[in-house]
Amino acid sequence: MSFSSSLEHAASLVTQNNQECAEGLGRGPSSKNLQRSPAKYRSLKIIHCNINGISTYASRIKLDAILDIAESLEVQIIALQETKLKEHAKLKIKSYNIIRSDRQEGGGGVLAFLVRDINYRTIDNPQFTDSKLEIQRLNVIWKGKNLNISNMYHPPNQKSLPDNLLDISESNLLVGDLNAKHSSWGSVINNKRGVELHNLMDDSAHLALNDGSPTYSSHSYHTEEALDVSIVSSDIFPFCKWTVL
Repeated sequence: MSFSSSLEHAASLVTQNNQECAEGLGRGPSSKNLQRSPAKYRSLKIIHCNINGISTYASRIKLDAILDIAESLEVQIIALQETKLKEHAKLKIKSYNIIRSDRQEGGGGVLAFLVRDINYRTIDNPQFTDSKLEIQRLNVIWKGKNLNISNMYHPPNQKSLPDNLLDISESNLLVGDLNAKHSSWGSVINNKRGVELHNLMDDSAHLALNDGSPTYSSHSYHTEEALDVSIVSSDIFPFCKWTVL
C-alpha cells in the first residue's frame, strides 16, 4: 500500500488466535457498546495506523484504503492515531461503531473503529501524571476469552512515559505510535523514550510483535523508521502475528 504524502506511516496488522477457544457467539440483540462476535471469524484482526489527520482529502483517501483492506481481510478493529478531530466534527462509517477521543487543544487525538460483530466494552483510562500520553482502552471478549486492547499516541516531546503504562499483566495488547525508537523493534537508533519503553516491557513481561520492518517513511529525507509498535503480554505472544500492510 503506497500513498503520496511526504511523511508516511504504514498500517500494521495484528492477528490473534486463541487456543482451546470456546465456540464463537452468534448474532443477537446488542446494546450501543456491546456487540456479539460471530462464529465465522477464525481470528481476531486489528489494523493500526497513524493517519495524521482525518479531515483532509489525502487522509480520507488513506482511510478509504484502510477500510478496503479491513473489508478484504475481515478485520474487526481499526485503531487510528493522530486523527486531529474536534469534538463537533461528525464521522460516520457504515458497519462500524466508532469510539473517539478527540483533541481538546492543538495536536493529537486518537480513535478506534469497531465492527458491529464483536463483543466489547470501554475501559476507564488510567490517570497519568506529567505525561502527554493519549490512550483508549477496550476489553474484548473473543471466543470466550478476555483481551485488553489499548490504542496509544505520544507526541515527540521530552515527556516521559508513565510508569504504569503496562499495568495489565495478562491478555494485554497495546498498539500505536509512541515516537519511541529502539533496535529491538527495528529502529536504527535508540532514543530516550525507546529505552524507557523497552525497560517497562522487560519489567512487566511484555514483548514487541514488530519484526524489524519500518513502519514510517519520510520521502523528503529518504529515511525509514519503526515508530509504530504492537506490544503484547507474554501469555498471548505465541498466539499473535504481525505484519506491515
